[in-house]
Amino acid sequence: MTTMGRGRARVWLLSLFLLAPAIGLYAAHVIHGGLDSGRSPTGFIQYDMIYYMANAREHFDSGTFKLTYGNPFSPHSQTPRIYFQPLTLVLALLHRLTRLDPGIVFMITGFFLGLFCVRSAIFVYDRLYGLDSLSKMLGLVCFVWGGGLMAVSGGLAGLFNGMGGEDLFRFDPFGGWWFLNLGRNLIYPTEALYHLLVFTVFLAALGKRWIAMLVLLAVLSVSHPFTGIQFILIFFTWTFLERVYFRSGEIPCFAVFVSVLLLLAHVLYYLVFLPTFPEHASIMDQWALSWLLRAPTLVLAYGGVLLLTLWRLRRPELARNVLSRPENRLLLIWFLVSFVLANHEFAMDPVQPLHFTRGYLWIPLFLLGAPALIDGFQFLLDDRHLGRWRGVVALVILAVVLSDNGIWLADHARKPTGMFFSSESEEVMSWLRQISGEKKDALLITNDPYVAYTGMAYTPLRSWYSHWACTPFAEKKKAEVAAFFDRGLAHSLWRSRDLVVVFRVPEPGGGDGDFDPGAAFTELFCNASYRGYLKEAKRIE
Repeated sequence: MTTMGRGRARVWLLSLFLLAPAIGLYAAHVIHGGLDSGRSPTGFIQYDMIYYMANAREHFDSGTFKLTYGNPFSPHSQTPRIYFQPLTLVLALLHRLTRLDPGIVFMITGFFLGLFCVRSAIFVYDRLYGLDSLSKMLGLVCFVWGGGLMAVSGGLAGLFNGMGGEDLFRFDPFGGWWFLNLGRNLIYPTEALYHLLVFTVFLAALGKRWIAMLVLLAVLSVSHPFTGIQFILIFFTWTFLERVYFRSGEIPCFAVFVSVLLLLAHVLYYLVFLPTFPEHASIMDQWALSWLLRAPTLVLAYGGVLLLTLWRLRRPELARNVLSRPENRLLLIWFLVSFVLANHEFAMDPVQPLHFTRGYLWIPLFLLGAPALIDGFQFLLDDRHLGRWRGVVALVILAVVLSDNGIWLADHARKPTGMFFSSESEEVMSWLRQISGEKKDALLITNDPYVAYTGMAYTPLRSWYSHWACTPFAEKKKAEVAAFFDRGLAHSLWRSRDLVVVFRVPEPGGGDGDFDPGAAFTELFCNASYRGYLKEAKRIE
């Protein structure tokens, strides 16, 4: 029996304790919003989070429930319903049943997914190494919230360059929002779900529950294109090598065969079927970005856990003993496949190689090297030569291991992080919800990217241009919106639609605030920052 099996309630409390830093970041988001009377928190602590609630609305915004959904950032209400993701469906049902604010639905869902993800991570760690000593408990904390030396190195580089703390995250891609280790993924509900699925697939494989493993891989496949193909490849490679090279009779042939079918289905859906639709093909082109894992980041993010693994495998007999176990071979394959995918720019044109990181290189390396870290903590705690300093040394090492996430969380908690509504933009959303109740197929045209984006999650309206990466033919549509507000040029396709226009009044000295949409538009809304107009399709000549 694992340690976890002897105290279920304590494990849930431990899970909640380990989730607390992520909860704290959301609490800081809410507090910062509450401290400013002119601004209210949305519950979305990162820009892209709104995208998922916009997707969720699509299941119901047509007036009837649909199992699949279309792209909410397409301006066309008849955009094909070619997408399905389990989490999107859950979010849609929760939003529909509770009628709660989209941000609250997202936060509540994220809390439970984060809690289940931590519990599954504890289960994996306990299954491999147990939790029956203080050194192993410290190892667990490092597993969930440990990282590399990116923040410390960024701080030192900043001091050297005279930048101070401004350079803290220079080595952490996109300001640390790519989550190169496990812990930070807990703040993102979607990533918490993907990691939960990955851990449960891993546990199913260790428990020889092959059907459960394959079903969970299928769920992961329909949940995310990058993570799906990544772990189908990992588990196909592992089952194939175990069956063919290591001649393991414990892995049935159907596990290898079905893995191949899942890989084929994944490729056919994401790379063959979806690109046949012009709008999705446009989005794929916009997604093909060279977001690379740079060499300094690679060393600073993974060097520590790599050294732990190499220390554990430092002699041939030790390596043979470690790799004689199938779970350790799976961890090694997990790392190698993820490493290749995260650096695929050496073999093909890069398509967001960073998307294959998300902690998926760090986790297997940590789990392979964890015994070396546990032994190190045990040595420090037991060594009488250090006397009363032994605990201090252990805490210093723990602080270094946790520094990446600790510094990042502290930095983002001390300042307003996330998406907020001003009182004026909140009034705009209320007006747009009212208009959308009367004009369900109206098209939103606005010069405010914030309204164009958040409106997709808070109203059933569609915008001509919204999210920079998910609006089909985004640059063209962005230019067409600019032409309308700058020169009064309306796209020909707008003639057959009711138009809702929201004009963001420039700040004093920020440009021309005398926008006049024309006599066909009726001004229905006005506050200090916005003016809203309606033009009905029947009035368009």
